[in-house]
This record gives sequence, C-alpha cells and structure tokens, in this order.
Amino acid sequence: MPSKRNIVSVLAILLLFLTVSAILIIADTKRMNRYYASVTEITNNDSINLVVNDVWMNHGYLYFNDKYYISESNVIYSSRELLEIYELEEPFQLMKRSHSDTIVLQNDNDNFIIVLRSNN
Repeated sequence: MPSKRNIVSVLAILLLFLTVSAILIIADTKRMNRYYASVTEITNNDSINLVVNDVWMNHGYLYFNDKYYISESNVIYSSRELLEIYELEEPFQLMKRSHSDTIVLQNDNDNFIIVLRSNN
C-alpha cells in the first residue's frame, strides 16, 4: 500500500501539471483570438494585388501573409484544391478586382483560379 506521502506527492504533481496546462491553453487561445481578429476575409467587394510570401491552412481557412484569408466554405470553384494552393512555391501573386468573384493566383507562368460564393 502506498504511503500517504507518495499519494500527496502524486496529487501535488498532478495539480501542478493541470494548472500549468490550463494557463498555457488560455494564453494560446488569447493569442490565436487576437490573430484571427487581425486578419480580413477576402470577399467579392475587395480589390487586392498582393505578393504572397507566406501561406498556411487551418481548418478549412487559407491564410495569405497573415493578413487575408479565404474560407473553403465560400469557394464554389477552384482550379486546384485549396490544400494544393497551400503547397504552392512562394512567392506568388494574388490578384482580385473589386466586385468580382474571381481570385487569380499566379505562380511562375501558371494561373490558378478561385471563384468565391456571392455575398448576397
């Protein structure tokens, strides 16, 4: 039978682990909430001409230069899967005219098209 001292030690370590884990989770959640509040979704009304140096994907959202994003649920057509766009060699050009539903990504001499769902 374990001694009371061993049980208290195990409980103290477990409590310390849970406390540190909770603090880290809360801090990371706050950091990510600030990040998500700072990026802008690309919509049909936007006009963008951007050299993309950084692209990443998270839960169906494709982020460009930590400034803009596209939601996979708002894409009605793409000449490539969003995951393939995520894997494009950087830098590449992202172009979109105002009041247009089409985004053009140009990498070397290839063009890739993304068509967004209407904002109506």
